[in-house]
Amino acid sequence: MRTEEVKAPIYIMNTDLPKTELLNSIADIGINALIDDTQSISNTDWMLGVNFNRPYFEIIQPVITKCLEELSGIVKLVPKEYWYQQYEQNDYHGWHRHPLCTYSSVYYVELPQDTTTVFRYMNDEFTINAQEGDYVVFPSYLEHCSKPNVSRSRKTAMGINLNIA
Repeated sequence: MRTEEVKAPIYIMNTDLPKTELLNSIADIGINALIDDTQSISNTDWMLGVNFNRPYFEIIQPVITKCLEELSGIVKLVPKEYWYQQYEQNDYHGWHRHPLCTYSSVYYVELPQDTTTVFRYMNDEFTINAQEGDYVVFPSYLEHCSKPNVSRSRKTAMGINLNIA
């Protein structure tokens, strides 16, 4: 586990999640774009609601649980919500926070170069050294965004909101 102390503690854990199995599970859900004034996301299940069956949950849950156990000496966290987002070329997600949880996290399934999450604290923007396969946990008060994907490769991220147990 790596920790980056920027303006807040950000924990980065590398995983060995079965990428192909996870992407196939997401593909089985179908295409659900989310486009408005603050975001252009080619495919996500965010708006399908908390009761929507997410078959990828069974694939990602053991890996996320193991990562959260690594953090248990610092704070015990449990998943509250899961969703995925796929960004094709020029897709983006504007600045936002996750106010209804204690911590937010993202698992980078596919991460083209220069497409990591950008954070902002007190108008100071910064990025972290995240790579494909990393699971990143950060305080939910931390503003973040996904700048436009300039790559021709797709970015796939799993969002997971967490609460203290």
